[in-house]
Amino acid sequence: MDFVTLACLYLRSVNQQGEVTTKLLCSKSRVAPVKKVTLPKLELCGALRLAQLVQKTVPALNLKIDRILLRTDSTIVLSWLAENICCQQFLRFKN
Repeated sequence: MDFVTLACLYLRSVNQQGEVTTKLLCSKSRVAPVKKVTLPKLELCGALRLAQLVQKTVPALNLKIDRILLRTDSTIVLSWLAENICCQQFLRFKN
């Protein structure tokens, strides 16, 4: 079975009349490496890909951005991010 990590950026705007518009801004995907990688690590790679995509894309927009939300449906990633220690070690090996 092949796994893919995916990150998507959506831009949500509210006009002066209060009408909300949401558009897909960009996305990035990557097929998991051939070597065996655990599912939690793949999910963490997806969260990292999202953070990197935001870091590269947002400055290029030249828009006033009130807030940025990063979301994942992975409870594993959420718990690892809450612990922080595991993520620091992962990011050290990733770079």
